[in-house]
Amino acid sequence: MTKRSVKSIIAVLMILTIALYFISGTYARYTDSWEGTGTVAVAKWNVTLKSGGESVEQKNLTLKFTPVANKYVVSGKIAPDVELEADVEIDLDGTEVAVDVKAEVNEESLKTALTNYGTVPEDIKVTAKIDNEDATEKTIELPDGGSAFGPENGKKILKINVKWTNVDLHSESDTKAGKAAEELDALEIPVTLTVQQHVLSDDTP
Repeated sequence: MTKRSVKSIIAVLMILTIALYFISGTYARYTDSWEGTGTVAVAKWNVTLKSGGESVEQKNLTLKFTPVANKYVVSGKIAPDVELEADVEIDLDGTEVAVDVKAEVNEESLKTALTNYGTVPEDIKVTAKIDNEDATEKTIELPDGGSAFGPENGKKILKINVKWTNVDLHSESDTKAGKAAEELDALEIPVTLTVQQHVLSDDTP
């Protein structure tokens, strides 16, 4: 390769280098960058229970039943044609999420207890209601379209009702239950009460 050829190649390379410099300058831009963090408050959960006017410790709910007026049966006792009720106050004051209330009666345990007494289990029904609506699974929405529960709107009364329906055809077995009451412990009504946050996915069919 001649010196002239080498000089020509060098000249071309120099021209390309200069051209690239100006092209890169054409695409330059102003630039700044920022880094930061955002904050969001966590919604409050403040649920407490009261039964019989007394605060209830978690996993230690004792229902205090009172009789629906019946002058023919000793107060606080259950027998055919008698109803008993227990009120549980659910206090949501300060809670900032909608809640689901689930009041579940352990039907199998109740049936076993009633069978031990000798009565017909189907004659005794247990129901749970809030605002006269079934509370076996009830959603309590946030008040005022999305506000936190307050002292005025955050208290809900769960009513648990136990009713022994009188069925004349079952008089013999009911009488056995009455006699067994002298030897057996008090009849236990097994209820599990759950209060949990209602989440959007619960609305999906």
